[in-house]
Amino acid sequence: MPPFTPRSPLTPPEFVDPFAMANAHACPMPARGHSSAPLFSPDQVRELKCYFADMDHLLDNYAIVDEAAMKRHTLRYLDVETSELWEELTEYTAGTHTKWRMAIFKLYPGPSDDRKYTVADLDKLVSERARTGLSSVEDLGKYYRTFLPITRFLETKGRLSAREKHQKFIAGFPETVWHKVVRRLEIVQPNHDPDDPYPMDQVRSAAEWLFHSTTPSYASMAMPRATGVTESAHVPSTVKLEDTMVRMGEQLAVVVAALNNQVGTGNTLGNGAPAAPPRGYNPTVILNMVSANGAVDLSLGLAWNVPCEVEGITVYLQVHVIREPWRTISYWVTCLTF
Repeated sequence: MPPFTPRSPLTPPEFVDPFAMANAHACPMPARGHSSAPLFSPDQVRELKCYFADMDHLLDNYAIVDEAAMKRHTLRYLDVETSELWEELTEYTAGTHTKWRMAIFKLYPGPSDDRKYTVADLDKLVSERARTGLSSVEDLGKYYRTFLPITRFLETKGRLSAREKHQKFIAGFPETVWHKVVRRLEIVQPNHDPDDPYPMDQVRSAAEWLFHSTTPSYASMAMPRATGVTESAHVPSTVKLEDTMVRMGEQLAVVVAALNNQVGTGNTLGNGAPAAPPRGYNPTVILNMVSANGAVDLSLGLAWNVPCEVEGITVYLQVHVIREPWRTISYWVTCLTF
């Protein structure tokens, strides 16, 4: 009987790292020009940090840890001139990936984290916006979105006060637009101290209201007419301004005559005279006043039941208040029939 030969112990199977297996079948890095590929433009120095952050994300996702491979992939998404420039650095062949990046940053001297924005950047934004103008909510939104991060950074660094911020924001409004905005602010903020600039948020809200309330087509805006005036009294655009004023006066006379027939039917005082209706002022009733040159101004509110005596007859008017009217008597007045 042959001697017993012990069997050799079983060799345990070789351990296979599942992470390594997954990487062995990983997809290649995105091609240059792919939607997921990082981008960098030498003209935009601030994008350099974002470019390296995107590269780190890709290198981590594709588990690329080899120094030479990391450098090659960093170059593949650049334009030819930039790629050649980075490749010529001594650190590309003799240094680590980290030292190579530090050498690249030295090629693009620009604002550091502590000097990301300057007061000069803010002044440039404000002057450009005042020059190009503000004519829509979109223009206002673009100006505000650019203005906000700059001023917040300068405020955190102690380089800009809240008062200066408000003044700078106002300075970006063209003069013609600002006159309309401030009229709105005078209405909604009647107790505002004139020595203080309007806060930026209040200015923005007033400007949004102005742009939303202004009708683009001036030709479609109807001019108020006196109560009781028929369509036949409409004045063609070819009629001279003097003729228009005469017809408006005739229409007012018609209204006065109608009031003369009704004056005895209202409430009366003890002496038989008609009682004066209550008077008041409403600053929220605002009209878009269209000038002959197409410019639009806002009225300052409505005063109602303003007594006006015409040849011994007291007429109570609704008066739309206008800043600096172009005539002593404006035809933007409607009579109140009672």
